[in-house]
Amino acid sequence: MIEIDPPSNSIGNERAFADNTKAYAALSGVYSLMVNNGLSIMNGGATYIGGLLSDELKNLNAQVDVEAYAYYTSQYHQNSILADGPIWNTGYKIIYTANSVIEGAAASTSTLFTDSARAQINGECKFVRALMHFYLTNFYGPIPVVTTSNINEIQYLERSTPGKVYQQIESDLQEAINQLPANYNVSGGERIRANKYVAKALLARVYLYQKKFQQAKELAEELINTNLFPLDPDLKNTFEPGSKETIFGLKLNYLTASGNVLMDQELIGNTFDYDPTLDFLYKDPTFFEGFTSFVRPKNIFTPTIINTFEVGDLRRVNWCDTFPVPDDAPYNGVGDLFLKKYRGVEANTFYPQPQTLVIFRSAELYLIAAEAKAELGDATAANDLNVVRKRAGLENTTASGKEALLNAIMHERQVEFMGEQGHRWFDLKRRGLASSVLSKLTYKQPWVDYRLLLPIPKEDLQANPALGQNKGY
Repeated sequence: MIEIDPPSNSIGNERAFADNTKAYAALSGVYSLMVNNGLSIMNGGATYIGGLLSDELKNLNAQVDVEAYAYYTSQYHQNSILADGPIWNTGYKIIYTANSVIEGAAASTSTLFTDSARAQINGECKFVRALMHFYLTNFYGPIPVVTTSNINEIQYLERSTPGKVYQQIESDLQEAINQLPANYNVSGGERIRANKYVAKALLARVYLYQKKFQQAKELAEELINTNLFPLDPDLKNTFEPGSKETIFGLKLNYLTASGNVLMDQELIGNTFDYDPTLDFLYKDPTFFEGFTSFVRPKNIFTPTIINTFEVGDLRRVNWCDTFPVPDDAPYNGVGDLFLKKYRGVEANTFYPQPQTLVIFRSAELYLIAAEAKAELGDATAANDLNVVRKRAGLENTTASGKEALLNAIMHERQVEFMGEQGHRWFDLKRRGLASSVLSKLTYKQPWVDYRLLLPIPKEDLQANPALGQNKGY
C-alpha cells in the first residue's frame, strides 16, 4: 500500500523482546511515531487539515500555500497531496509499526518477557491501531483494514467499507479493554499511555459515530462516574500537563520533534508571545505585513467560528488570542483570532519544555452522553450539556426537545473542540450537515459533495489499483 522503511529498532527480531524493558522500548517507538515524527494525524495533522476542510480555519497565504488554500476553498483534486503524508502515509506507517510490535511480542519465547507485559503491549498497540483506522476512515471513507505487518498480505489489499472498518476498530478496542489496567501506573501517573479508560473513551466515540446511542451513553457515563477526570474550573488549566481532565495525551519531545503544527505558527501563536512594546510595528501599515509574517499564524479562525461564541463565553478569552493590527483599511483595527489552547511553550526558548498534546479529555464524555441521551429522548441530556457550559461561564441551555437539544449540543461541540483533532469536520459529516453548511460558504464555491472524502493518494493507486479512487476524483 505505502512504502514502509524497515523498523529501525528491528522489532521483529527476538532480541527486541528479550525482556520487559526491551519490549517496552519497542512500544515507545509506536508512541514516538505518533507525535515526534514530523506532521502526522495526532500531532496537529487532523487539526490542521480538518480545520481547513470544514469551516474552522482560514488560510492566509494563498500564493505560497497553494495546497492548503485548495483545502480551505474545497477545490482539492486527485493530485492534491497535503493530506497524503500526515494522514494517509503516517496513519498506515503507525498501523504497520503497531502490528510489528504485536507480532514481535507474540512470537517472543523469552522467559524474561512476562505474560503481563505481553498483554499490556498487545492492548496498547490494539488501541493505537484502532485509533489510526478511526481517523483514516473518517477522512477517506472506505480504507484497507491492516492487521498484519506482512507486506505480501497487505500490498494489494482492497478497501473495506466504513462499517467493516468499525467492526475491526470495535474488536481491537474490546481486546484492549480486556487486557489493559484501570490505572496509569505504567507511565508513572502521567496520562500518556493507553489504559482501560483510554480505550473506553475511544469506544464511546466510536459508538456515537455509528449511532449506537445506548452503548455510547452507558460507556460515557461509566467513565464520568469514575470521578477521575473532573473538568477543571479554570479553562487555562485544561491543556496544561498534569490536567485531571486529560484522559490521554501524547508527550512531545522537542529535541526530536519537527513540523508539529499545534506548536507552530502554522495554526497557533504559541511560538510567539505578544510584546506590547512592539505596538508601533503592529499598528504601522508600512511594516505590518513584513514584520508579522514571522509571528502571525498562517491559518486563523474563520468568521464562522468567531461569530459562534456566545456573549460571555470564557473560551474566547482563554483559548484564543489576537494581536493588534493597523487602524487603516483593510485591517480597520480588527485583529485576527487564532487558537491558543496550549500555553506552556516559552517564546524565544530554543528547547521549550515538553507539552502533552491532549487527545481525549472528559468534556467529550459529557457531550457524548448529552448527544446520545438526546437521541434516545432522555431529557437529562441538558444536564450533561450544562456541565460544559457552566465551565465556560455560560448559563444553562434553554433548549428543550430532541431537535433543539441536538442543535445546542452541536453548537457546544463546535466551540469546545475548535482546533482539536478534526472534530468539527467529522461532526459535520456524521450528522449529515456538511453539505448544507459548507455549500453556503462563498469561498468554497463551486461546492461538490464528493469532496467530503479525501482522494486516495495517486502513488498508492498506481502501486495498488485494487484500492480504487473515491467517487468524483
